Parts: sequence; C-alpha cells; structure tokens
Amino acid sequence: MVDPPAPERAPEGEGSLAAAAARHDMAAPRPSTSTPFGPHSFRAETGHHPKTARFLSELTQLGISREVVAIVASDLRPAENEKALMRAVEARFSPSEVKQVRRALEVARPAHAGQTQKRKKEKEGLDHIPYFNHCLQVARMALDLGGSAHMVQASLLHDVVEDTPVGMADLRRDFAPPVLDMVRDVTRGEEESRPDYLDRVSRLGVASSSLKALDRLHNLVRSFSTRDPAYLSRYLDETTKVYRPKMEKPELAPLRPLIEKLLGEMKRLRETLEGAAPPRG
Repeated sequence: MVDPPAPERAPEGEGSLAAAAARHDMAAPRPSTSTPFGPHSFRAETGHHPKTARFLSELTQLGISREVVAIVASDLRPAENEKALMRAVEARFSPSEVKQVRRALEVARPAHAGQTQKRKKEKEGLDHIPYFNHCLQVARMALDLGGSAHMVQASLLHDVVEDTPVGMADLRRDFAPPVLDMVRDVTRGEEESRPDYLDRVSRLGVASSSLKALDRLHNLVRSFSTRDPAYLSRYLDETTKVYRPKMEKPELAPLRPLIEKLLGEMKRLRETLEGAAPPRG
C-alpha cells in the first residue's frame, strides 16, 4: 500500500524558485542566456587536469556531442565553481543571507572531504574531482533559476545527512526550518528502499521537488563518466519516469531542453557501450 503524501512542513512556495524570482523581481533566465550551473566567468576549454583532459577526449571518441562535452568540461573546475557561486551570491543576496550561504559552505565542504566523483565501477574515473563539486553545481543552478538563499543553502547541504556523519540535529544549530525541511525531504532514510524513496520523491512539494530535480540534473552530467550500460539504463529509466515530469514545472522550464539533450546523449552512450550504435564519425 502506498503511504499518503507527507504534510508540507513549510508554507507553500517558501523557498520555491518562482516565489524567489518574484521577491527579487527576477524572471527565470532564457535558455540562451542560462548555463546548467550559473553564469561562468572563466574559460573552461583550457588548462584541465590531465585526468580531466583524458576523460573529455574519451567522451568525444565515444560520440558525445560537442555541446555536452563542453558542459562536462565546464563542470570539472571545482575551485572556479565555488568562486563563481559566491560572486553570484554576494551580488544577489543581503549580507545576512550571504553569511548563511557561507555557513552552509563551511559545514558541507569539510563534511564531504575525501569523497570524490569516482563511480564505484570505474577503474580511475574522476577521482581527482571532489564530490563537493556536485553540491556547488546544484547550488549554482538553483541560484541561476532565481532560487532563494534558503534554496542555495539546502543545495549545498543536500547530501550531508545521507553521505556524511553530519546529522539533522547538527544542522538545526545553524539553519532555518525551510532549509532543514528541504534537506530532510531529499535525504533517503537508512531503512528506506530505493522504490519507496523514488515514490516519496515523486510527491514532494514545490521547493523540495525543485531541489531534487536539480540534483538529478547534475547527476546526469556526472554520469557521463559511467561505463556500465546496466547502470545507465536504470538511470535513464528513473530520470524519465520520476524526474523528467518535474521539469514540466514553470520554475524549471529553462532547463527542459538541457535535460532532453542529456537524456538523448546518455542513451547514445549506453547504446555505444552495448555495441548497438557506432560513435559519430
């Protein structure tokens, strides 16, 4: 039996992308002016770590489109990504809100220390890229789409309870209820099966649902490092059934073309790995 939807703990719209855009008099950016991870102020095509350069070359050899390779290349610069995030935060939010975002950074960065973006079945993978880069990029997308300071904080913290020793009790000392609600909503419980978790995710409220959609979107980018067709098939199926519908929300409309592009390229990667489709010439 499917459990009834959990009651919303925060008022509807609190921290939602649409509400934040209205408060700050910001319309959601047009796809032509928005990147997946917020405005970049650095050149992403030169000076990569040798492992990153090999990885990007391999993607090209596997037939991944230039557009997606460029997105992945831009993603793999953690230090620049954090600087870009904070420049945008300082330009957008009040001093007190900036202070809270910095506090989220101070909690999440050391909590994820030592974790990397390497996938379990990779021989080498992106083991030189800190896992915290994922949290930074989710936060940048939230900010780019008009998300509130609460949304940005929750984006930075969204994996600490599930993947590090930091617990909800620790977060309560520093963060407001809307932030705690979002982190709790997107955290998979220790006793929660994957099907139960996905069912619950499909019924989240506006703010938490948007955060989880952005989390999955960046995980799609990260999953181009995977060379396991079975994993890619499962990820494509989950994304299509659970997460793609969330992209139909007006708040996430600018990202619809991106998710379709990523899904199409990931399907091609899976087929190439299975030998069902040749790489592009």
